[in-house]
Amino acid sequence: MTKFDQGIKPGDIITANHAGFHRVTKVKRRYWTKNDDKYHRGRIAGQEYSSLICYITILTKDYKPSKGKKEKGCDAGFCVRLNKKMVTERRAKLLEQIKQGFDTLLDSIKEP
Repeated sequence: MTKFDQGIKPGDIITANHAGFHRVTKVKRRYWTKNDDKYHRGRIAGQEYSSLICYITILTKDYKPSKGKKEKGCDAGFCVRLNKKMVTERRAKLLEQIKQGFDTLLDSIKEP
């Protein structure tokens, strides 16, 4: 782990710039090259920058198991490592939203 990978390591569950929830397969450290200078002025060749996080999707944004096993990747700056507390809090919030929605729906139904 380096300061450039946000503490993310293989096996971690993350959210990223692709929708859904993902399992990290690898973390690729990246370094500026001489060719990068024309796009990123002031960068020094050999200087490390934000890691590339590679992952497979395990749950879709709708919380359904993913059928695809294609590896995707994005810059570590777009990834958030999940922990049990975060997931538990998110689940509680979603369940409360669902309950409130159904309560509103049931209150709206007028039966003879």
